[in-house]
Amino acid sequence: MPARLLVAHRQTLLFLGAVVVPSAVLMALGIRTIRQDEELRLKRRSEERLRIVELARQELLARLEGVRLRATAGQVTPRDRAVGMLARFASGRLMMPWETAVADREADGAFQGALQQAERQLHQLRDPVGASAQARAAALKARTRAQRARADLLLAACLSAQGHQKATRDVVRGLLRLNPQPVDEFGVPYAFYATQRLLEGASSAEQREVLEGLSQALETTWLSPVAAHMAADLSARLGAAGLHEVAAQHASELERLADLPSVLPTLEKAGPQGWISFGKPPWLLGLTGQPGDPDRLLIAVRAQELLAAIRLPVGARWDLGGTTDATPLGEPFSGLRLAILPDPVGNRNGSGRLFFVAALLLVVSVAAFSAWLLNRDVRREARLARLRSQFVSSVSHELRTPISTIRTCAELLDMGRIGDTRQVSEYLRAIIGESDRLSRLVDGVLDFARTEQGERAYHFQSVSLADVIQSAVRELEYQLAQGGFDLRIDADPEVPDVRADPEALAQAVGNLLSNAMKYSGERRQIEVSLRRDGRHAVVRVRDHGIGIAPEEHARIFEGFYRAPLPDGREVPGAGLGLTIVDQIVKAHGGQVTVESQPGQGSTFSLWLPISEQS
Repeated sequence: MPARLLVAHRQTLLFLGAVVVPSAVLMALGIRTIRQDEELRLKRRSEERLRIVELARQELLARLEGVRLRATAGQVTPRDRAVGMLARFASGRLMMPWETAVADREADGAFQGALQQAERQLHQLRDPVGASAQARAAALKARTRAQRARADLLLAACLSAQGHQKATRDVVRGLLRLNPQPVDEFGVPYAFYATQRLLEGASSAEQREVLEGLSQALETTWLSPVAAHMAADLSARLGAAGLHEVAAQHASELERLADLPSVLPTLEKAGPQGWISFGKPPWLLGLTGQPGDPDRLLIAVRAQELLAAIRLPVGARWDLGGTTDATPLGEPFSGLRLAILPDPVGNRNGSGRLFFVAALLLVVSVAAFSAWLLNRDVRREARLARLRSQFVSSVSHELRTPISTIRTCAELLDMGRIGDTRQVSEYLRAIIGESDRLSRLVDGVLDFARTEQGERAYHFQSVSLADVIQSAVRELEYQLAQGGFDLRIDADPEVPDVRADPEALAQAVGNLLSNAMKYSGERRQIEVSLRRDGRHAVVRVRDHGIGIAPEEHARIFEGFYRAPLPDGREVPGAGLGLTIVDQIVKAHGGQVTVESQPGQGSTFSLWLPISEQS
């Protein structure tokens, strides 16, 4: 196996052992660690979720049990915003608070008779004075607050019919001050009827009094649906936005009472400690006491009011809309769910996962970059090996040709078979020409090696470029003559001298002429010109040969590189001529350019700076 392939294999094994294998092991460990961390994170997330749900459940249960105890003790009133309704529940039937108030009123024949007589005199006989007397008589016979409120309300109507507005308003104000408010058979507080009468022509002070009466009624009385709508209408007429919002919300909540009996069997199954969700926005329904207890109460708790008072951990929220990933609270809170978003545990572990992912990406990047470097180095070594092999083959061929010519001519001269003086002179010139060719080849290789190592020295002096061109042509005179080339030189005598190494420049021009001879093809014409272009002296060498493709222009100055020919044939050479030209010209502060197209020949130009002294 070639030595360079062994080196490449050793580099590959070293890379595998030092980079790829440790990187693969580290990546495997990192992936395993990330998976374990993910599993642990999911487990902790589940445990954290269960813990948060249990804490929230216990807190909610404690608050609901507090409401249940206060309801059993009779301490729950409409003032408690968390409680939306409190009703009696016995024998599978509900009795609403306003129904209880109507049922608890005592029937009294004397009161009813006096009240009916007052109403007949007012509405049928059109006798408001007599009706007022009968209303006062009925008020004296009243035995309950509701009876007294009915009599006072009728008395206010009688006084208003007589035109006694002040007396009417005094009676109405008395109705507004009743606490708690008595209600009629529709569950409407009598104060609401009084409010309607007082609003007619009321002053700002009376309007404030009406608002106070409405607020008091809302805080002390369980309103029926009819009463709630009436309260919303009255507060809207008074322009009390806050009071109107409370009354309208309560009216909307009470509209669901028609569906309440359908959930009573489920509520009874939940037991004395159970709670169920009902309606939108949800109420939490619960019962007090044991089954069969005649004093059992149904408690409707506003879930939003109660849940808003419970402080939850960061990232947790109550879900009243039925989100799919929310966690149910379980028994005894059927229908309640808790959403835990975003994951608090995942947030704490996010930085760790990010670190592992970043580490893996870094390892993969380093491994990929190292692989790219190794691949580049291997390809470069293979290319250099190929170029060097080609160089050795080309140089061997280049050396063999002049040596063979010199040996043949020398043997013929030594054998004495050539008697013609002219032929002897020809053979001697051939030996001298091939010796010069051999010397230039060896000198070129040595100069390239010295330049690559930075050891080549240049001896600058004032030089005539026309003399440099003549010197290069003399070196190649034999080869030009042997190849049958027509060389034309056009040097402008006005071009000033330049500071340069004459031998190096002659070598550069000679290399361009050698290339022109190699690639001229059938057209054996070469043109060399010297012109001034601004602050530069330009030496151009033009041939009319096979030309060079534009994509190869940048690479032909690389060491050992030889552009492929269109027909696939090969021209002898080492691939160093243009490289040496480029190095020499750059050492003189100039540059070399090429203009060429396939089939149209090539023109190489040496641009050399003209010094100010010149």
